[in-house]
Amino acid sequence: MFTFFSLLALILRTYEYKIAFSLLDELKLKTELLTSNTNLYIEQIEEDRNQISIRKVATTNLGMITPNKNDLRIVSINDHE
Repeated sequence: MFTFFSLLALILRTYEYKIAFSLLDELKLKTELLTSNTNLYIEQIEEDRNQISIRKVATTNLGMITPNKNDLRIVSINDHE
């Protein structure tokens, strides 16, 4: 009788271990995905900061201005061929 319950407990523990291991793998994949997304967001933020810095230098130090929509001209490269 003791052996039966010991085997039953062992089977239960093995099943719990497999479930826990599976959950751990899922969490590792989610962590990897979140880390990757975080790195992409950090790169985007750095790029945006650089663009803001460039715009600030251009407007304050070089006296450049942002054109109005009426002043914009679209130039197509294909028109020159």
